[in-house]
Amino acid sequence: MASFRWKGRTANGQEVSGSLDAGSKEEVFEQLRGQGIRATSVSGGAGDAPSSATFGAGERRITAKPPAPIARPGASERLARERAAHPPNRVRGLLMTAGFVLAALAVGYFAPVVTYRCERTGSGAVDCTLIERDLGVIAVREQRLSGVTSVNTETTGTTQSRSGGRTSSGVSSRVVIADGAGHTIRPAGSDGLGTVGASTARIYDDIRGFLTGSPDNQMTVWQGYTVPLAFQAVLLLLAALSVVATLLSMSRAATDRVYDAAGRLAEKPDP
Repeated sequence: MASFRWKGRTANGQEVSGSLDAGSKEEVFEQLRGQGIRATSVSGGAGDAPSSATFGAGERRITAKPPAPIARPGASERLARERAAHPPNRVRGLLMTAGFVLAALAVGYFAPVVTYRCERTGSGAVDCTLIERDLGVIAVREQRLSGVTSVNTETTGTTQSRSGGRTSSGVSSRVVIADGAGHTIRPAGSDGLGTVGASTARIYDDIRGFLTGSPDNQMTVWQGYTVPLAFQAVLLLLAALSVVATLLSMSRAATDRVYDAAGRLAEKPDP
């Protein structure tokens, strides 16, 4: 650190001069600015001896102080800065919501909820309708068959599952409904992914019982598949959360409360 001679003016125009110990002239200008003095000249540097310097009237000696440590902003302040730099994008939130909903619909298209409906006509014949609905609401496929005479099950493949370190194999199947001419209707999926509602065996028993002399004039039974429905539930939950986040981002007061709460939680010391 060297000694520098300086001259300058105060904010009210008074001429002042003095000596300052600093590492460079730039530091002298910076330190004087911090004192409210506009330096007009700075001279000296390495080799000057601060202890032997003499000062005239009106001169004063200023010793450089180390810069104060920069206070690190708190979590709340950092979140506020981040929010100001990157405001919520409502369009992106709506696109994410649409993406989750479309993904849920795509899963349901290939593994819909199946409804079997059979009814007895006036002539005693049985007509059956098989309706496959995405999410159990939107009809994606419908098959009708008149003069139904038989019902059966067909194997569509084998499945494997692990539980407690053991691997077990099973057979996936689905119900097939046929008329006297050999025409058939069947669902696109099978019960290999687990079922919700009626099992394949129960659907077979119900339709067979209806065909072989049930006094009822109509029967309805439905079946869904566990794994696809679970995926759809997760996707729709994410879509709902995306809608909530988008709506919150449209309210400045709501987002302020959320950011403030998040900042307080982040600053809370660990127990």
